Amino acid sequence: MNWPLRSAPAKTGNVQGLSTIVPDRRSLQGAWSRQNPPAIETICHATLLSRPSFCHPCTIYRGHMPPQEARMRHNTAAGNHGGFSRSDGVLLSVLSRAQVYQREVSQQPWGWFFLVLAINLALVGIMVLLDRLYGIDYWYFVRDPAAVADQPAYFGFYSNLGVLLWAAAASTALLAAACLRQSGSADRRIRPLFLGGLFCLVACLDDLFMLHEHSYLIGIPEMVTMAAYALFLLAFTAAALPIAHLTNWILLAMSLVFLAFSTLVDMADLTMPGSVLMEEAFKFFGIAFLCAYLVTLSFSALASGLGRNKLR
Repeated sequence: MNWPLRSAPAKTGNVQGLSTIVPDRRSLQGAWSRQNPPAIETICHATLLSRPSFCHPCTIYRGHMPPQEARMRHNTAAGNHGGFSRSDGVLLSVLSRAQVYQREVSQQPWGWFFLVLAINLALVGIMVLLDRLYGIDYWYFVRDPAAVADQPAYFGFYSNLGVLLWAAAASTALLAAACLRQSGSADRRIRPLFLGGLFCLVACLDDLFMLHEHSYLIGIPEMVTMAAYALFLLAFTAAALPIAHLTNWILLAMSLVFLAFSTLVDMADLTMPGSVLMEEAFKFFGIAFLCAYLVTLSFSALASGLGRNKLR
């Protein structure tokens, strides 16, 4: 059945600040085929050409009118316009299921501006306070470590590469998990992406600021910190196992193997030549494979259309 639609001025009533989008039949069919939930924040005003006397603005937007209420209002309006056939009800069903796309515009642009500004001012304020109260010159905070130590720029390059991989894996996985969750998807990749991204974020901060090496300063033994990391990694692995056969599981397996080898070498406290290189190489291999796994998993989730091809 064809449902030609024509444009008509939308009556927004008491709804302010909402743009109007009048979908045609092609856009509705495309939205119907995507099978996305009705995350509609616009006003759809559609009129049946086949029944000029029937003119009813269908107002459907998130958080203000659920589909049941919209359907009831639609039926009432149709009765007030001289009859309502069964075929007319299909239009509301299409509109309630179709997602009308519009350009994402922040409703509070100044909110993000002040948030970013506040964070930067807070960081500068902390450095000034540490300088004034504890005599720690802000010079040590703003300069590169190699420059402060008057050492060559290549100092710590292998460790810095590992930090970059941690950061890349964390940001990619957390962004993909947030996008999937925001789309209302029930995709099983959300949990492993979130836990994996969170683990990489914590590990990134640990490597960057050497947290577990200095945890004893606040009364936490290093072994307790390492045990917490191991439990965190096990939780991520448990979340990834149910879908492992549908992903690049070999990358996940190799990352776990190399990270385990690195931990064992560290705990063994070997003194033979090359032991430090062995430990750091195993760790870097583990980071690289874990980063590759999370990036490919994130790409598959985002490329599938944020929920159109969900893993259930």
